[in-house]
Amino acid sequence: NMKSIILSILIVINYNIYAQNTDGKSDDAARITLATFVPQQIDQMPEAARSSLANKLSQIVTQNGLGGKASNERFIITAKINVISKELTPTAPPMQAVVLDVTLYIGDGIEGTKFVSVSSEVKGIGESDTKAYISALKNLKTTDSKYKSFIEKGKVKILEYYNSKCDFILKEANMLASQNDFEGAIYKLTSVPEVCKECYDKCMDAVIPIYKQKIDRDCKIKLNEASNLWAANQS
Repeated sequence: NMKSIILSILIVINYNIYAQNTDGKSDDAARITLATFVPQQIDQMPEAARSSLANKLSQIVTQNGLGGKASNERFIITAKINVISKELTPTAPPMQAVVLDVTLYIGDGIEGTKFVSVSSEVKGIGESDTKAYISALKNLKTTDSKYKSFIEKGKVKILEYYNSKCDFILKEANMLASQNDFEGAIYKLTSVPEVCKECYDKCMDAVIPIYKQKIDRDCKIKLNEASNLWAANQS
């Protein structure tokens, strides 16, 4: 009958839309990525220098294999800057010289938990505060081996997070599904990277029934809309 035909069409359409929306994202889902975060307020740091720091953070994660679009922005790389010294040089014209302690952190941006950190001391000089800061930040050697070790330790901590929190992730997803927030539940489950194999497998198994519930709900809504439209057209 007409309703059965409409329902079959809607199921196919929903499946195709889901496949299109997830196509091409397997690379990001398969690995851990870090979101870069630069706080609005950093000790005496000029606003214009923030973008330079953000670029450095991006370079570090990219060069060490955790770059790309973060499919889950829970885990971040961020920085704190302390001014060790700041003075005018005895030159004509005088220049602004700064020495900065730059500490990078990897952690859980939602819970505010720091996993690992690494510090560097950098110096810069320029005609203004902003130029001195940018000059100093340029001296962050993103290819330094200590950043590779820093990233690797952060990755291990993130893997440990998924191993220890997997049951909680599953329970939270089921709770969202029970509240008919199927999209939220699916997002939470699919945010687990494939490299965390045990937890990833459990979450992928849990996605199937929740996605079926989502399809059933969406189909009922669209079937009602289609039925109402069909009834209206008969008049």
